[in-house]
Amino acid sequence: MKPVHFQVSETQQKLERGSETQQKFERGSKFSWVWHQTAAKMKAEGAARDRTTTSSAPAPAPPASMQAERVVRDKTTTSSAPTPAPTPAPTPAPPAYCSRIEEDCRATKCCLDPDMRCYQKNQWWAECLKKSSCVPGIRKQDPLKYRFNWSCTQLSGPTPPPFHGWTYGTWTTGYWDCCKPSCSWPHKGNQTRPVRTCHSKTGQQLLNTSEVSVCDGGIAASCTSQQPFLLNGIGMGFAAAAVRGSSHHLTGDTNCGQCYELVFTDQQHIAMPENATWGGSSPSLMGKRMIVQITNIGEDVEGDHTFDIQIPGAGLGARTSGCPTQFPGTVKDDFDCGQRYGGCDSIEGCSKLPHELQAGCRWRYEWLEWLKKGGRTNNPFIRFRRVRCPLQLTEISGSIPKDDADGWTMLM
Repeated sequence: MKPVHFQVSETQQKLERGSETQQKFERGSKFSWVWHQTAAKMKAEGAARDRTTTSSAPAPAPPASMQAERVVRDKTTTSSAPTPAPTPAPTPAPPAYCSRIEEDCRATKCCLDPDMRCYQKNQWWAECLKKSSCVPGIRKQDPLKYRFNWSCTQLSGPTPPPFHGWTYGTWTTGYWDCCKPSCSWPHKGNQTRPVRTCHSKTGQQLLNTSEVSVCDGGIAASCTSQQPFLLNGIGMGFAAAAVRGSSHHLTGDTNCGQCYELVFTDQQHIAMPENATWGGSSPSLMGKRMIVQITNIGEDVEGDHTFDIQIPGAGLGARTSGCPTQFPGTVKDDFDCGQRYGGCDSIEGCSKLPHELQAGCRWRYEWLEWLKKGGRTNNPFIRFRRVRCPLQLTEISGSIPKDDADGWTMLM
């Protein structure tokens, strides 16, 4: 593939560019995956030894009751074994970076639930509990044989540490409703300014970030420039972050303005109870890359759904009034062929859209290969990671993350 040279703005040029820094984070990503894989292997081996022997742990070791607690609760333990050389990450998702309820959080020091904190019981156990709920001493909620004193030392801060690795096993959708993106409102996220909006009648950039959305009777609409495009074969665009899903490191307004690299994978959806597969990427989409900037936040989607890419013709969803208002003389069915979720099935439907949106609509069929053959592409799966925002996106959105200098990969 021809090398792609992404430009960065003057603000972004203040970043630490040293190859040593970038290599540090690349190594960190690989180490994170290897750590999880090694810990899982040691956990399985430890459980097998405990079933066949009565005492095989090397000294020094925690009390036998503590060893039993670790096995029964099926938690990962620490190890002094040397870290093996990094190996390529497999398609299945590695374990979550932050811990779930009733998991040992000593290593992650963060909790998936933002209302919880990681509290230490002793040197062999820590757990995610509600904020300020941990009281030093015995917790009556613990099983009788595990009732040992809690130190209640808080290991986690108010927010999880940034995750620089790849996230696997999530999928994407598309939409275009013409509404004002949620990241366009003041005080959203950690960005230099709210995402740009345009006047629904004139198309000119709006300076007042508090203008009401066209979908709610106002004049603020998505700018037509925020549709996907190609840059030397790489997809570029904007997306809503689906933040109510599983452990995928997307949390809400804090993601506004951030950029992510998506790589389309071969994973497919599974229909239950027949266990049949459907959708996913078409064969020639697999391995293609796309960079998106978060301009909207989706609070109404759960599961392994992560990005709702802004694509004209991909479906109005529940907000159907904005596009006909922004483009007089049209009706809502012109924008998604009458299919609110999923949008038009073929490229022919793009001709019904306003001329300003047709290029982004065609991109869906020509590059993303929507429903090209055998029901694929359809809600394709990806692996993704956060990256430094390229100038080609920030010039359109008008927004740059203030933490873009914090070691995020700059793609070249």
